[in-house]
Order: sequence, then structure tokens, then C-alpha cells
Amino acid sequence: MHQFWNNNMAFVRSALIARQLSASIKELGVTNIIWTQLINSSYTTAVIEWCKAYGTNNEEFHWKKVFGENSSFITDLSWELNLTKDDLERYRVAMTEARSKRIAHSNMDGEAEIKLPQFDTAINMARATHALVIELIPRIPTEPNEIYRLNPPNFESWITHLQDSISSTIPDALAATKNVVFER
Repeated sequence: MHQFWNNNMAFVRSALIARQLSASIKELGVTNIIWTQLINSSYTTAVIEWCKAYGTNNEEFHWKKVFGENSSFITDLSWELNLTKDDLERYRVAMTEARSKRIAHSNMDGEAEIKLPQFDTAINMARATHALVIELIPRIPTEPNEIYRLNPPNFESWITHLQDSISSTIPDALAATKNVVFER
């Protein structure tokens, strides 16, 4: 459960960092390729971490291995998101194809451009997963004197703090390096 949740947090962090970097380089007119590479790396990490948790059944911490393939997790998740299971499946396919075609295998089928799925659904999946796991915690078997906690205990506070931290750090970092030229 811990690693599954860590994958959720990692993709949210990476997606939010990539979004802020992308918006800030446009706003500030920064053309240094290093920042573009960091955006690409952040989106890559977001997709890979999401796929570990939701994409491919053979991942060690895929939701089916954490909750059980016949559990109500995906039904509960789709209900929390107000999406059908088919909607979630289409999203899963889009994310795994982005990983396979763009990230892992460098666009081997020759598409001119492979668009990444929008990340709002993935972020909302993490939000809904947090709510579902919080409900499950009292029923998770533990060893004597062991307490199971989910960190962060409050997803909304965590994501708000993360967004505030990212939005106050990245523009300053970009502005400080705006005139640095990367020689090709």
C-alpha cells in the first residue's frame, strides 16, 4: 500500500512541476533547453509513476495487486470520479500508450506527434484514491502495536501546499537563469 500511494504522490508532484515549468517558461520567454528538458523529464516521470499504480497489471504495486483484482476499488474510484469504468479504461489505455509510444519506445510507429493525456484525470484519481484509502485504513490488518497511517493525512492541504511551493519557486529559478545560454 505504501509504495502504491508513493506512486500516486510522485505522479501528482511531477505533473504539477511540469505544468508550472511550462507555463513559466512561456510567460518569462525563457528559451534555455535545460528547462525544456526538465519539463519533459517531469512529464515522463508523471506518466511512468501513474502507470506503475494504474497502468499495467504486471507492476508490483498496481492497484489490482494492492487491493485485489476482484475488489471494489475500481468501481469505487469510478464512482468518486463520476466516470464510467469504460472512461477509466480509455484513460488507462491513453496513458499506457503514451508511456509505450512516446516514453519507452521513442515513437516507434512514426506518429508525427504523440500528445500526452491531460493530467487532471490522473490528479483527480489520486485525490479519490486518497479518500478511498482513508476509509480503508481502519480495516487494514496490522501487527500488534502497529498503526497504519496515510501520509499526507489531508490530500487537499498537501496539494495546496505543493502548488504554492512550486509556484513560488519555479518562476524565481527561471528568472535567475533567463539569460543563461546553452551552447548546442
